[in-house]
Amino acid sequence: MIEDKNNTIAVEKIKIISSITWIGLIIAIIFHFIFNANKGYPFDTFLFLPTDRFNDFYGPSEAPSINNFNPYFHQSYSDNGLYLPIGYYFIWIFSIFGRPLSLFMFLSLLTYLTYKLSFLSLPELPTKLKIKTVFLISLLSYGFIYAIDRANVEPYLACCIFAFFYFYKKNNLHLSALFIAVAAAAKIYPILFILIFISDKKYKESLYTIIYMVLLVLLPLFVLKGGFINNLNYILTGFEPLESSIINGNVYDGTSSFMQQGISLFSGIKFLNIKLGLNIINLFFYYKIIVLIITITISSIVLLLENELWKKAFLLTAIILILPHISFDYKLTLLLPCIYLYISADNINSNNIKKTKKISFLFGILLIPKAYYYLENFISPGTYKYDVPVSTIITPIIILYLIFIISKDSFKNITSVKLINSLKLHYEAIKYNSKVILVFFLILFPLFIQFYKANSQYSLYRSYIDNAQKQLQLNKPDSVINNLQLARKLKPYKFKLPLQIADIYYKKEIWDSAALYFNSTLNLFPECGEAKIGLIQSKGNRLIKSAVFYFNNKDYVNASLHFSEAIKTFYTLPIYAQDKNSFITLYSNLILCKIKIQDWEQALININRLKTLDPKNEFATTKLLFVNDKLKENKTHL
Repeated sequence: MIEDKNNTIAVEKIKIISSITWIGLIIAIIFHFIFNANKGYPFDTFLFLPTDRFNDFYGPSEAPSINNFNPYFHQSYSDNGLYLPIGYYFIWIFSIFGRPLSLFMFLSLLTYLTYKLSFLSLPELPTKLKIKTVFLISLLSYGFIYAIDRANVEPYLACCIFAFFYFYKKNNLHLSALFIAVAAAAKIYPILFILIFISDKKYKESLYTIIYMVLLVLLPLFVLKGGFINNLNYILTGFEPLESSIINGNVYDGTSSFMQQGISLFSGIKFLNIKLGLNIINLFFYYKIIVLIITITISSIVLLLENELWKKAFLLTAIILILPHISFDYKLTLLLPCIYLYISADNINSNNIKKTKKISFLFGILLIPKAYYYLENFISPGTYKYDVPVSTIITPIIILYLIFIISKDSFKNITSVKLINSLKLHYEAIKYNSKVILVFFLILFPLFIQFYKANSQYSLYRSYIDNAQKQLQLNKPDSVINNLQLARKLKPYKFKLPLQIADIYYKKEIWDSAALYFNSTLNLFPECGEAKIGLIQSKGNRLIKSAVFYFNNKDYVNASLHFSEAIKTFYTLPIYAQDKNSFITLYSNLILCKIKIQDWEQALININRLKTLDPKNEFATTKLLFVNDKLKENKTHL
């Protein structure tokens, strides 16, 4: 009888979540791929830049750094490694097979594991219903589709978390510990799930998890080029992410127009900071304090107050999803294990059907695309386009609301007596496992020492980078270069000085200097794709600048020549780096020049090119009629 009631409520949850998932997906497809099909990116898709599809896999898998076992210090790769070593070994296995087989194998295995583990995580239900549930909730969820589009490894971590809970519920704690250790060894944040062990006073299993993770992180470092200590220091300092801060540092500036798309709470706080006129520049500093407070609060709830497994899982997953300052939509796949725990949860004491429906509804909303509006005046640093969707604000709000609902219940059900008893039980468990805890600290102590040394050096490196950034704002390029050179002495393997200087000049629109340093970069690192693209774009922008100068001075012949050369230059860019809107603007200006000098035949040729590029372009249609009339007049005079 109880089992029937549980299954009935589970089916009700499935109906609500799966209905929202497929209806939301269909509406998004109709809105983006049909109604906005001709508007171009970002309006014609709810995914990332189409020209960058699958590049979270192709980028690292085809980089020389992977094949040379040098992911962190390889100079020909523009982005040094951001994964822990096991992640690169995993990608390297697929890269052996080359395109397109490597991608097919990567995505096929990912889809199969997600399907299988989702299926195993459901309660006892009819097989057809389970298959339908997995298809609608897992494989058609927005986070999973986004991850497939990017070919990102995040769903593999979700699979590890699925396996962690699957074996945890079966009381196979060693396997459970191993799977969460594998996930944490690929990206550190899943280590938070160790709090599930600690909350249940399973300290030995916590220790096993740490040991497994440390071994999986450290052992591969002996094989990687650059030396064990250098590779370890690179990891302990958080992957030394500061090179991009020279270019994209204003993402952290609370008043800049740069905003990271995704599901991070930081983006929402930055949005409010600007829209409410607070204009706190060092917002990121205060955000780190907010993150610390939220993390401690939620961890305390998991450890001391909450008993239901799905609620613990969601609270910890929420930390992982919204608190990092950069958190892309593919991370939503990490919600899937929580949702399946929620569906399978014991409901015999659940009288509040209304609350169950509300939570199911909110989970459903988290699983669908919500990019129906793009925030005005905010630019994504990944694309340099105004493509930050409103979901960047909405998704963290929904997750925060779910945290509030769960936390409210946790506090409601606790009394001072229960809290004291819980603390006593933890104290007794710690006393009983004191030897285990001592071993834990002995294992980690050398890492703490090395962490301190690495970060001391990194702090000095950071000071040079920060000084360079300040001097850049003061328009003192010589001081910028001097600070960057000092930084490079500390991190010669990491810091690409010429490329950074080129980017500085590029941002300041000093095209000749930018081109010079992009060219210098290519002399040092011939395979650097950023420098190749930057050189072409600098040359093209220099031509545009000259063309505009001639146009404003009514020298339409020279303006025409420079616009034409700019178009030819930009066409030498790789297809994924070509911007359709830029070509439309350039052709429009070139057509105006040709009309001004009455070169009707060339004007007609370029109008046709513009029409090919943008068939519904009103400017081209209007000018086509005008130019055709002029050509007819000329023929009449002849």
